[in-house]
Amino acid sequence: MGGISKRISKVIRDMQTFGVQQMIVDGGEYSHLLQEKQREMRKTYSTINENDLVGLEENVKRLVGYLVETDKIQVVSITGMGGIGKTTLARQVFNHELVKNHFDGVAWVCISQQFTRKYVWETSCISLVQNLMSKETQI
Repeated sequence: MGGISKRISKVIRDMQTFGVQQMIVDGGEYSHLLQEKQREMRKTYSTINENDLVGLEENVKRLVGYLVETDKIQVVSITGMGGIGKTTLARQVFNHELVKNHFDGVAWVCISQQFTRKYVWETSCISLVQNLMSKETQI
């Protein structure tokens, strides 16, 4: 029994050494913490560099055209099965120079399966403010 306790103590020390956070199992608390961690890991971001992509050029060109060639379209929805490259395509369009120059501000908002309107609005506003502030500092 003492050997098991020593091994558990060593594992806990190693976790602390490497910065692994301990999740306390307390009823549904562990499940809730795990879901939050998974949700955070699934978020998408606009800043990942993907310069070596092949096969998206035509779709990027088409979507950029929809956004900048008419003032009537300011939002484009990209839908499809998981894993087909929707986020990658959206990121390429979002970071395209024609799009950035055409609009006063742009916002990247990740809408997961569990989202709230408040989260979407807050994230949109924060993203727009950050975008507009970075444009001002470039001037």
